Amino acid sequence: MVVIVFGLGAVLYAFGSLQSMLHSGEVARYVARTRMHRKLQAMSGHYVVCGFGRMGSEVARRIRLGGHQLIVIDNDPLAAERANDEDFLVIEGDCETEQTLREASTERATGLVATLGDDAGNVYLSLISKEMNPDIRLVSRASNEQSRRALRRAGVDRC
Repeated sequence: MVVIVFGLGAVLYAFGSLQSMLHSGEVARYVARTRMHRKLQAMSGHYVVCGFGRMGSEVARRIRLGGHQLIVIDNDPLAAERANDEDFLVIEGDCETEQTLREASTERATGLVATLGDDAGNVYLSLISKEMNPDIRLVSRASNEQSRRALRRAGVDRC
């Protein structure tokens, strides 16, 4: 009888845990994340927009209007959620890391738009992107003429 009671308790616990996972949306998030990673791995000739602030969101919308595929990268959860709500492919992460840029298939991208808030971050992002894909077209924002010159030296096509 003890074995039956403990066996029944274990089955009920496992059922409760499964039910909890399904209701919390954990499984749905996992499936969505897996689907997005497959899409990202298959992309080629797309654009990457780093930063989904005021300027980045406008650039992303215009790229989409041009009929191009794009990926948005932002490390701010609220900005990433906004981009996701607008049906963009979104990677929530730091654009200044090679791992995040590889996840966005930057080595197969046509162009990258750097709209980070600071010019040093945009210069660093441009250097990494050019190293990963020498043929990529880079566009970046710059706050002053000195930053514009630094971005040009980093390989940016348009500031």
